[in-house]
Amino acid sequence: MRVRPLMEACGIDVFKTARANGFEIDTRMEPYGRWNYFALLLID
Repeated sequence: MRVRPLMEACGIDVFKTARANGFEIDTRMEPYGRWNYFALLLID
């Protein structure tokens, strides 16, 4: 099984990167509601 590291493990600030690209992102304290997931696609 091959596993890819998290963006945070590679030194990428996910919150700063998402906000710089126009996404409204914030931390959540409640375990319910709408969740947003972000991914990074790198093409060589």
